[in-house]
Amino acid sequence: MDTAQDKPQDIPQDTAPALEVSVKALLWIVLCAAIAANVSLNFLMEDNGLHIALSVVSGVVVLASGAGLWMLRRTDAQP
Repeated sequence: MDTAQDKPQDIPQDTAPALEVSVKALLWIVLCAAIAANVSLNFLMEDNGLHIALSVVSGVVVLASGAGLWMLRRTDAQP
């Protein structure tokens, strides 16, 4: 019972660069927002469990978006 919805759809080659640029822009926005949130948490909240949890979450988001940006980097400049 294979239907068209069960099969993965290939992304057309002409839209792949535009999609990559969009993903990179979104990752940069998320990275900057998470860094700003982490810095502002230190000034706005007391040291309690909620502060630690929010700081850990924002740190994980920073690491994940940084890793995503690193994976999407261009490797065209090979010798």
